[in-house]
Amino acid sequence: MNLPREKLNDGQKSTSNATINPVSPTLIKLNATNISLKFSFVLLVILTMHSAGQFIRLVYGFDYALGFVPLFYMYEEHNIPTWFSSITLFACSVLLVAITIAKKRRLDPSYRYWLILCFVFLFLSVDEAAMIHEKIGHVTNRLLPHTLPSAWAIPYAFLAGILGVILVRLLLSIPPKYRILFCLSGALYVGGALGMEILEVMRVLDGSDGKDLFFTVLVTVEETLESGSILIFLYSLLLYIKDNIKEIRISVR
Repeated sequence: MNLPREKLNDGQKSTSNATINPVSPTLIKLNATNISLKFSFVLLVILTMHSAGQFIRLVYGFDYALGFVPLFYMYEEHNIPTWFSSITLFACSVLLVAITIAKKRRLDPSYRYWLILCFVFLFLSVDEAAMIHEKIGHVTNRLLPHTLPSAWAIPYAFLAGILGVILVRLLLSIPPKYRILFCLSGALYVGGALGMEILEVMRVLDGSDGKDLFFTVLVTVEETLESGSILIFLYSLLLYIKDNIKEIRISVR
């Protein structure tokens, strides 16, 4: 069957055009403010659900309430607040990878410090989901003369001090705006994860069963400080990429 020559020519042109013209790359634009606001909104919803669950538990005495109370209780593990914290920590780790690669391509020796931060946040993300700190706490208690709740805070405080000393040079090398945001987020995170944890331990040693109103307030403040500090750090990383890295391209081969 013979086709008209015009149709053959049109087919040849379309084939040649498809071969010659490359597929235009997909550009994903990230807005630091919008992303931070969306994460903050999710945190606000989680905090509201947590508070509602604790109100039901403390006022009406329902510890489970069809699973609603433990699902949003910030002191519990393997629930929605834990998932959210793990996701935000992992997001920070991904942004730190991008900064590390960009710094290394520019032969900037500070990339080593960014790489250290990347592994730290990756570990914290896995720790949040897999409860590694609880296992470290069990090992720590075996080395102590007396068993302590939240014994993991002891080695974590020691490691946090070492990390702070290592990263001093990085903090001094970045512009003041980011230095303030980094220090603020770090202070809030350490204050929440370690400072409030110490107060909770003292409360337990005083005889609290971990279900009273004061202990619940301590837990709420602790988890809010931790999650809020991570969001501040996420926002500061996005700003740093915007002002210093400008654009990141990913090519799959």
